[in-house]
Amino acid sequence: MVNVVFALETDIGGALGALPKASTGFWSLGLNALLNNLAQFFLVVAVAVAVFVLIFGGIKWATAGGDKEALGSAQKIITSAIIGLIIIFAAWAIINLIKAFFGINP
Repeated sequence: MVNVVFALETDIGGALGALPKASTGFWSLGLNALLNNLAQFFLVVAVAVAVFVLIFGGIKWATAGGDKEALGSAQKIITSAIIGLIIIFAAWAIINLIKAFFGINP
């Protein structure tokens, strides 16, 4: 013998408030969020590369062993990495300034 059980229908959306709509893929983000995510990704990669170059320059400086040419090369690498970090953070500030000016919120 089979017992039939009926479930009570409930609207949990009304109790929990509006539930977010399910994403349907990569392109459902919208252009605004997509550009914001790309900018953040490239900034993170650029900072990681600059820090790596800075560490490389520091190691080269430490292993120069009194060689003037190697020391000068290490100083150029460190200076370039610091200038790169300044440019990266300036780009980040400009992006945030533009987003604030135009009211862009991803």
